[in-house]
Amino acid sequence: NSLVIVESTIEPGFIEDEMISLICKSGRLKIEENFLIGVCPENANPGEILHDFTNLPRLVGGINNDVTQIIKMIYNFVFSVDLIEMPNCKTANAVKLTTNVFRDINIAFVNELALMFEKLGIDTKKVLEAAKMKYNFAVHYPGAGVGGPCLPINSYQLLNTARRTGVKLNMIEYGRKINEKMPDYVVELTSDAFKECNKSLENSEILILGVSYKPNVKDIQLSPAKIIIKKFQDLGVKVHVYDPFYSSTKVFDLKVEDNLENILPKMDGAVIVTGHDDFKKIPISSFVKMKSPILIDTRGIIDPISAKKEKLIFRGLGRGDF
Repeated sequence: NSLVIVESTIEPGFIEDEMISLICKSGRLKIEENFLIGVCPENANPGEILHDFTNLPRLVGGINNDVTQIIKMIYNFVFSVDLIEMPNCKTANAVKLTTNVFRDINIAFVNELALMFEKLGIDTKKVLEAAKMKYNFAVHYPGAGVGGPCLPINSYQLLNTARRTGVKLNMIEYGRKINEKMPDYVVELTSDAFKECNKSLENSEILILGVSYKPNVKDIQLSPAKIIIKKFQDLGVKVHVYDPFYSSTKVFDLKVEDNLENILPKMDGAVIVTGHDDFKKIPISSFVKMKSPILIDTRGIIDPISAKKEKLIFRGLGRGDF
């Protein structure tokens, strides 16, 4: 006589095709006789959970309409937001995955554009700032990769659903490949900057600025920083890390520096991987203090013209010629 409500992000059809049969496997339980099941996918964004809990509508779907109504009654006691009825569990789950994978694909789109614009001498940031003035343009920004507990996993969930149903989702598959290659490009940018000042990456000391997978949160789940650090280490780089959300702790087997001003003069270069607001407040003159003034910006934080004025050896992902 229990009601199971699944909030986790799962593949469309998992409830109907697998979960119910798993619960009923022992023969002691039978759906709609002694247990009911439905979904209300969570949609809170890390770093904005309290805001989202009180502002974003929730989707509700059950194995039948009666279950949907029961879930709505329960959740009305918990949340003050709109509860949107879905025809079934799989539709509610499809909505959740669609919204997240939409973002993953669009980030891949701007990542690919950024690589081309860079070669054309076009500043991607200026393109996007102008483009978003058009009312129906959903702006997304390029970067060092896509991490976190949602977007990368959600894309693979839909790809798995496609395989299961005999469908090919080419766009999602290619989008994942593009986003997963971005850490390689960060290393390429860095290598190019080091060549400009006739320095080798091997035995150099590089500071990674930001290990969180997204700005202003303490979360390293599937962070592209981990991949970038490993690639640098494989090239013989002595990697150091600075992230205000992890000061004086250990992340990826590296001690996180607690004082940026003290560590910068010991570095041969720095790579901004995460766009924390704190990094936007760092005076650009601070990077001049490095042994080699090499600065790589993957998040559009640094103004290229200011970097040039400070005589930094600067590379900005997708920032074009400057």
